[in-house]
Amino acid sequence: MWFDLTAQVEHATEEDEPDVDRRQLIKSVGVGAVLLGTEASDAAGRVLTASPSRVIGKKDIDSLRYWTQAFRQADNRFGGGESLQQAVAFIKNRVAPVLNTSRGSSKIRCDLFAAVAELFQLAGWMSYDIGDQAVGRRFLHQALQLAREAADRALVAEMLLGMSHQAAFFNSPDEALDLAMAARQLAESTGIAALVAEAAAMEAHAHALRQDASASHRALGHAEAYFCRMRSNDAPTWLVYFDQAYLSAKFAHTLRELGQASDAEQFARQSLRMTEGYDRGRVFNTALLAGTLADQGKVDEAVAYASDALDLTPSVRSTRTTAYMTDVAVRLSPFRQQPAVRGVYKQMTAQRIPLRRVA
Repeated sequence: MWFDLTAQVEHATEEDEPDVDRRQLIKSVGVGAVLLGTEASDAAGRVLTASPSRVIGKKDIDSLRYWTQAFRQADNRFGGGESLQQAVAFIKNRVAPVLNTSRGSSKIRCDLFAAVAELFQLAGWMSYDIGDQAVGRRFLHQALQLAREAADRALVAEMLLGMSHQAAFFNSPDEALDLAMAARQLAESTGIAALVAEAAAMEAHAHALRQDASASHRALGHAEAYFCRMRSNDAPTWLVYFDQAYLSAKFAHTLRELGQASDAEQFARQSLRMTEGYDRGRVFNTALLAGTLADQGKVDEAVAYASDALDLTPSVRSTRTTAYMTDVAVRLSPFRQQPAVRGVYKQMTAQRIPLRRVA
């Protein structure tokens, strides 16, 4: 039964939630209008044309991937607000010149396009993480274009899934579903089980946002089935984040959208069994569990996990952490007269978390 991933898999991490006030959230992570309005936007929208002069090789691509991984590690630990500016400067000063003035073999060019696609995707996630939907979309569209130029179907599918994730976060379930289904079709053609599982999970979440429980459950079943086929060495390095904790979080989000809080709780607890280094994801998943417990009236435990999440947020510069905590505040609002809830609301206010409430 797909409600128990742990029992079926020996070997096998973050998600999406409510819309929030963008200006307040951008202010909360300290990213200025200069970056958001000009430099990042220009980097995202730059046309990548070639007038070759310098020959590139594997060393150039290895260097690019090294720095992309460094930016990714910083993003996972500290949030997009910590490293977006540096990533944009790297794209502008180091990557664009290579793309625009270099030549190489067909394989090298494809490898270069794929490596740059990963970096642009990461910049898109960072922009998304600080609440800038427009710049995030532009980076992801550029990443998609680059992945297509690289003729890498798996990477194209991954870009579509990133776009689906963002569409779901910004409450566009129909767009999220279309993108997830397109990604799943491509993923199935690659034979990469982890990628198919991720696509099916994203599709399930989009169905849940549309309140189509039957289609959502079918997609969850597919996600579990492909997850169980995963092998440790059959996925690309850029998919390393997709593990049991990540998939459990997606299951929890999906089931919660369908009103199945008890089942969602089981997966939310599993989502906390995370690999080290995903500090932002730990905030998301801890808040996810807190909200799921609040939905069931388990107030004291919900408050305890909400407090744990709040303890983690100061080290993470991410508007999505604010969104997650605002969601917890909403789910706790029916119990706002209880002392424990008032206490955690006080903590949220101290951290400038908007205390939206159910009417």
